[in-house]
Amino acid sequence: MHQPVGGETWVGGREHPTTLDGQPVARLADQPLDQVSLATYVHPTTLADPDVLEPWLAMVGGVATPRLLGSGSMDMSSVATGRIGVWAQHSVPAWDWLPGQALVEGAGGRTEVVEHRGHRWHLAGNHQSVDELLKRLLTS
Repeated sequence: MHQPVGGETWVGGREHPTTLDGQPVARLADQPLDQVSLATYVHPTTLADPDVLEPWLAMVGGVATPRLLGSGSMDMSSVATGRIGVWAQHSVPAWDWLPGQALVEGAGGRTEVVEHRGHRWHLAGNHQSVDELLKRLLTS
C-alpha cells in the first residue's frame, strides 16, 4: 500500500512481515486500551441508529484518545507501525479492510470481524487492545 502524500509504502501480510519503505516494522506490543489511541470512522447518518451509536460509544469511551482520520486501510497502516494503537469501524468494504488487515497481521497484530446488533464491526490492533475492544463491543 502506498500513500503518495507521505511518500510511504507498506508491504506485509500473514506470511510476510510488514515493512515500511523496505524496513521491517516492530512487532506490535500489547497495550491496554486506555493507553492507546483509536482510529475510527462513523458516518453521521448512522449515529441515529442505536445499534451503531451505543457500541461505537462503548468502544470509543475506553481509549486514551479517539481519532477520526482517513481511510480504513491508511489508518490500519498506522496501527501496523505503532503510530495508532487500535482501529474499529462498522460496515467496512473489502477494498478498505483487506489491505490494512494484511499489514496489521504482518506486524503481529490481531484482526477481527464481528457481527453485533445487525452490523459487521471490524477491529485491528495489538492483541490486548483488540481483546478489550471486543469485550466492550459485545457487552454494549
